[in-house]
Amino acid sequence: AAVELCRLSLWLVGHNRGKPLTFLKHKIKCGDSLIGVDDLSRLTKGIPKGAFNTSMEYESETALIYKKLNQEFLKTKVYTTQAQEETLSNDEKILADNYEKIIRIPVNKLADYSIKETEYMRLETSSQMNKDRTACNLFTYAFFQQYNEKNEIITSETLALFLSSEHSINKGLKDLVNAKALEYKFFHWPLEFPLVFEKGGFDVVLGNPPWEIMELK
Repeated sequence: AAVELCRLSLWLVGHNRGKPLTFLKHKIKCGDSLIGVDDLSRLTKGIPKGAFNTSMEYESETALIYKKLNQEFLKTKVYTTQAQEETLSNDEKILADNYEKIIRIPVNKLADYSIKETEYMRLETSSQMNKDRTACNLFTYAFFQQYNEKNEIITSETLALFLSSEHSINKGLKDLVNAKALEYKFFHWPLEFPLVFEKGGFDVVLGNPPWEIMELK
């Protein structure tokens, strides 16, 4: 709702008579800006040991086991190949190029708006975007996963296998992490604003921090 209100406000302020509304879907997005991947190169470094810390005492023993397994796998130094690292870097460039093509589509009539929206949705649902988004979701959900017998635990090896081949992990796990990404509103900056991050990121970020105390200290 906040995104729609923001778009509406901008349309009301900036609308030109006789022109269709400006396309804003690629400019205004909703998500948790603090939860997600801020740089795709993080995926090539594996899941950090901090992801396996848990505040639940009944999970601590199992979490410690996977924490050790994760570190042992990273020590083998075969986490990712140069080809996989180059693929991620190339993915960023391709996404940025495609975004730039969408931005350059002129919108002089309603049909142009529909063309721009169709191209944007095609990019957002492309196989490349789905794979990169799932990889980021696997990385991020590792910090939220629960350690019980029902769940498959995500480690750096899980992520490495997925980067090697997206069919290397079961569909149930992919569905789980993608569902949790929607629930927690994971926000992967390089995928949401690829053109900006291909140029180094934002110059300024403004935020309204959450206040949990009445008196500022």
